[in-house]
Amino acid sequence: MILEGRERASHSSVSITEETIEEILLRLAVKSVVRFRCVSKSWKSLFHNSSFIFKHTTIAINRSRKNHTLLTTNGKHRSDIEYRKYSEKDDSFVCQEIFSTPPIIKWDGNDQQQCCGGLIYLSFPRGDCVLWNPVLRKQFRVPDPVPYVSSRRTVGLWYDENKNDYKMIYLDHEAKTTKVYELSKNEWRGIATTPPGNIFSARPVFVHGSLHWIGVKRLTYYWFVVVFDTSSEVFKEMELPFSCVLIGKTFPLIMLAQLGDSLSFIYGTANPAVWDIWRMREYGVSASWIKHFTINMGYRVLSPSRSGIALTLRKVNEIIAVVGKEVLVFNVHNETPVSCHSFDSPLNSVDYRFDFAETLALLDYPLVNIDESTDESSA
Repeated sequence: MILEGRERASHSSVSITEETIEEILLRLAVKSVVRFRCVSKSWKSLFHNSSFIFKHTTIAINRSRKNHTLLTTNGKHRSDIEYRKYSEKDDSFVCQEIFSTPPIIKWDGNDQQQCCGGLIYLSFPRGDCVLWNPVLRKQFRVPDPVPYVSSRRTVGLWYDENKNDYKMIYLDHEAKTTKVYELSKNEWRGIATTPPGNIFSARPVFVHGSLHWIGVKRLTYYWFVVVFDTSSEVFKEMELPFSCVLIGKTFPLIMLAQLGDSLSFIYGTANPAVWDIWRMREYGVSASWIKHFTINMGYRVLSPSRSGIALTLRKVNEIIAVVGKEVLVFNVHNETPVSCHSFDSPLNSVDYRFDFAETLALLDYPLVNIDESTDESSA
């Protein structure tokens, strides 16, 4: 019982149901949940229950989309990487916490990084893969998808709310191999599907239950959206707002993003950085692409296809762009920023992403604490 261990006064006229208490606990921060496990055995059992973790994770993910939590990856050297979590304040961002990468991981050059539902996926050239919850300071080594990890590979991470499970897709572009990983089973399984064309963008955009990458067909230089439907586990193809053709050495600066609940496409020039931001009003319908914003960032960045920029929709007609050490706010009526603020991002920041969620992922896994000086029982 949730109320076990709680002193009850017979003369009290206030009665709180167990359901009400659970609803309150579901909205606690992750670190509070970890701390409050010592209140009683029933609370500890509740917090490790998969149903509670699922509900807490869903609430945390939805909350992160509204709070615009920013996560940055910083490091002068690949063997010295840290993550910083920022929260929005007065059109800028304030650092709330710094997460150092797991010390027991022997870094020999990080190859891919992805973040979803509070977990960060790290992979290395030698083939090691790790799922890491920086808030809980817990990691989980993922088995190698293939005996020899190809240098031409693509990985996508997502959270399956229907099955309360974290999953990944692995694409080996040399061997034409596709595999799917499920954390609950801790195993990879092959699927008989391959993407149409070559995947251009490294980091996918997860929206409407599908992963999305920019794709290109090399023979015709036709650019399109590669879609992986995570329910049916098949690849699909989706048209961009207009035909993109590579002419000579002219390279279109393109990227996908999630703005609100919509899939967005960004196309623009580098010098100056003037970008058109398109939004798909009706998901899956190519004719529903509309140009939502045009933003002019001057000469701040060279390419929107790089990871050193993050965009998020704050209001229906307002967008936030984080570039380098600046936070720029645009609205639908102005191509130039209506406000510009600096924030304390290190100069060596190499990656930005919005909507980082602090979740209880991996809490119910019997894992070794990353900080070897801390007893596992306290994590």
